[in-house]
Amino acid sequence: MANRNIQLDIIRCIALFLIILCHTQIGLENVSPGIVKLKWFVGKCGVPLFFIISGYLNLPMKYGDMEFISKRFKRVFIPFLFWCIIYRVLSAIFENGALIRPNSEDLFLIATSAHLWYIYAILALYMITPIISEYFHKCSQKMFQFYLIVWLASTTFTYYYHLTGHTFFDHNITYITYYIGGYLGYYILGYYIKRFNPIWIFGNWNLKNCLILGSIFLIGIIFIYAGYFHLNMTTVEISSYVTIVPVLFSILAFSILWKIRVTNDYIMKVINSLSKYSFGIYLIHEAVIYYIFPLFFRDVCGLELNGIVVLLINLLVVSLNIVISYFIVRLVNLLPKSKFIFG
Repeated sequence: MANRNIQLDIIRCIALFLIILCHTQIGLENVSPGIVKLKWFVGKCGVPLFFIISGYLNLPMKYGDMEFISKRFKRVFIPFLFWCIIYRVLSAIFENGALIRPNSEDLFLIATSAHLWYIYAILALYMITPIISEYFHKCSQKMFQFYLIVWLASTTFTYYYHLTGHTFFDHNITYITYYIGGYLGYYILGYYIKRFNPIWIFGNWNLKNCLILGSIFLIGIIFIYAGYFHLNMTTVEISSYVTIVPVLFSILAFSILWKIRVTNDYIMKVINSLSKYSFGIYLIHEAVIYYIFPLFFRDVCGLELNGIVVLLINLLVVSLNIVISYFIVRLVNLLPKSKFIFG
């Protein structure tokens, strides 16, 4: 406990909850579109928060190059391969799927469950960490801010394409951002937050900080409104992790969650334990959704319930998923070599 950052543990736990909320769709197709969109945009903050935390913790490197890569790949890549096999076997058993699918897609895309895409992204960031670590350790705050401004600008180009009818191609100046944008921006943002301690994140709830956070929220709402009502964009396009709305909302979420203070020892232990096993819970939660919950919640989808009631049911199911996944991970961790299963 003494070596952990309780604020990061809180953010990690909330991010995990939001990710599972995004993946939980019990009866939501029957409720109002507004509630579905609200749940979606709030839930889409989860993955960016994990990227920000990773940058906060991994930059600058605390180990040598090969030691860093070795530690991260053992903790992430081996469990990833293990769960790729598990999800393929579960699909073959419960969905009459083929255990081996000899086509070109499966030869290059190992992930057998949609949520495992995150592992590709985080492994890529780990691979580039030894290269960028020393540079960003010496980098000035103004250079950081320049990069983050360019990255933030790049997240608006989806709107630009819809507005102008242009497409993304390599003869367009926006192609510059292809090389410096994307998930790397969240990663570097995490280190920027740790190194320069922006007052609107680490400061108290004073008028200035409230105005800054309120402005971030308002700008996000404006982009949602413009996307839906002026550019005919879909929810998927507006909420893509590399577009401006999730970027703004994840910064806002990180700032708000950092200000939460927990003093109760029991709650701190629960948060600490959930955070410690969060990666394992992330790996297994889809199996709980697809192969355990249908046994109990299948009838809910056919009921005509109030939208708020359905949303509350989904929140309850997410909490139940975390509890079930947590205890499975804890039990498996009693076994030798369990780190190769859940990291």
